[in-house]
Amino acid sequence: MREEVYFQFNGKEVLHSDLIKQFKEKWKQDNLKIKDVKSLKLYYNADEEKCYYVVNDKESGSL
Repeated sequence: MREEVYFQFNGKEVLHSDLIKQFKEKWKQDNLKIKDVKSLKLYYNADEEKCYYVVNDKESGSL
């Protein structure tokens, strides 16, 4: 089964897989390893057009 989740608001569209890809790129740029990520929570704020993340229930940031 192939899954796609879209967030639509104010005429814009964000695909969840794009947010995950952006997270991975940022994580690698910070010289961190994807294999160390055991859990990832993404929170998209449509008003700010910004995505916040929490890694392993302790590290956080934004995209």
